[in-house]
Amino acid sequence: REYGDLIVQVTGKLIDEIQAQRALSLAESGELKVSRTIFDCRDFLTQLTASYQNHAAAEGRQLQLLAVPENLTLLSDRLLLSRVVGNMIKNALEAAKAGETVIVDCEAGENEVCFRVHNPHFMPRDVQLQVFNRSFSTKGADRGLGTYSMKLLTENYLGGRVFFETSPENGTTFYACCALELHVD
Repeated sequence: REYGDLIVQVTGKLIDEIQAQRALSLAESGELKVSRTIFDCRDFLTQLTASYQNHAAAEGRQLQLLAVPENLTLLSDRLLLSRVVGNMIKNALEAAKAGETVIVDCEAGENEVCFRVHNPHFMPRDVQLQVFNRSFSTKGADRGLGTYSMKLLTENYLGGRVFFETSPENGTTFYACCALELHVD
């Protein structure tokens, strides 16, 4: 039974990775199809953060979801946005050290919803200048598609923007802001 559960978990991760690579390939070729639906931002982030609680990168780290406004809904492609915000969470967890907390939240602006993921570490200037480049990584070979795909998917397919703020005093916060049709019930 223990091995069966492990096989199911590993198979699920492998399928997700294959689908992510396929989506990236389609996005780069301009062939990715967007499927917009209306969904609740609180439910979206609750499910997404829960899925990363048991991720290998979360070991020894805390993942905290701050209060999300009630009845905040967004018209967007939920799967693509989950890839974007999921990459933000994974990167923040990998940047955090054991015992540290990664904070996830979102807020509604006048014309957009911004999803934010914060970790307590500052990014040096040389990293800041390359962070969205394809195949750039501070984590070794065969990495570096996460931040690149975040920007590509958000800006070319979700009609939004991705950016970050970093300072030695406040750490690093990545933002994915969707300027698509916003719904507040």
